[in-house]
Amino acid sequence: MSIARWKAKLLLWCLGVGLLLGAQGTPLSFRRVQIDKASPGSAWIKSIGDLNGDGLPDLIIGGGNGPLVWYQAPFWIKRTIDPTAQSQSGSAVVDIDKDGDLDVIVGVALYENLNARGTSWKRHVLGNAGTHDIVVADLNKDGKLDVIMRGETDTVITVFLQNSKDSWRSFEIDPRRSRNGLDVGDLDRDGWLDLVTGSVWMKNPGGDIARSRWSEHTYTDWVPYATVVLADINGDGRLDVLASPSEEKGRVSWFANPLDPTARWSEYVIEPSVDSVHSLDVVDMDGDGRLDVVGSEFRGDKRLFVWLNRGGGEEWEAHVLAREGLHQTRVADIGNDGDYDIFGHVCPEPEACFGTGPVVLMENRSSPGIR
Repeated sequence: MSIARWKAKLLLWCLGVGLLLGAQGTPLSFRRVQIDKASPGSAWIKSIGDLNGDGLPDLIIGGGNGPLVWYQAPFWIKRTIDPTAQSQSGSAVVDIDKDGDLDVIVGVALYENLNARGTSWKRHVLGNAGTHDIVVADLNKDGKLDVIMRGETDTVITVFLQNSKDSWRSFEIDPRRSRNGLDVGDLDRDGWLDLVTGSVWMKNPGGDIARSRWSEHTYTDWVPYATVVLADINGDGRLDVLASPSEEKGRVSWFANPLDPTARWSEYVIEPSVDSVHSLDVVDMDGDGRLDVVGSEFRGDKRLFVWLNRGGGEEWEAHVLAREGLHQTRVADIGNDGDYDIFGHVCPEPEACFGTGPVVLMENRSSPGIR
């Protein structure tokens, strides 16, 4: 296993503003903005999208034991999608019916945006499935978006193929070596989107994908509960796998996709010791043209990390922005100002995330030209 060189820098945290040094010593800063003093229930679900079509990204949060709501930018007016949405952490915001506005998928429920303003919703039930992880993609290349999901404790992946927003047919894939983590991308570059979990990737057979065998290929022996994200970390044109332990202690690593993705994948460690990093985002945070990583622990030291990529994914700088246990963070240019912000909510318990904690936005206040 190749161990990437890593080094931590001191974060200055004062009056809600985090300062750290980015590329070539350029100051980066983040300001903590409290969107709401208490989350709607356990609030395991987070997503970002422009629900009312005004060009500003809105914040979607809910699930667990509470309602599903969204905060309308820029003044964060709280609006309700469903007062009794019960779900795990999986969600997606996408125009599922291609009518020009964004819909919301939470658990097995599709919330259709009826008026393009995010104030009227219709709930459609896709079927039965675990809902800890959700991704959306056109797996069978019929021009319609499909929904893929899996639960927290079982291994089964359920694929819902879309006939229409009111009609879905499902089939199951069972990668028995992994209980958590899910993403989608063309790993073998054959034009068909494959699936990846915490230890294996599954090749899309093409054609009649519901009746054909999805071959399973191991890329690592990872912990059972994982978060996984696909991205081209080293810039070689192939999708790599980024992984963290989602519910336990472990390390954050990325795995380089070889020319033959059925062969051995090389591991590069980004952070050697973390506890329950439940979400990962990959963006160019400092504007140097390389993909960086954002992740947050909700147990242990409860650190919110930005890992800056200092060259081909083999050297990383670890920066701690906060220590308050943000759960299921999401990253996007929320202010439409050319930089990336971080959205999440604080888990109030020392070792769990069942109570109501503040909803927060880490606003990127970096200098112009630095993302």
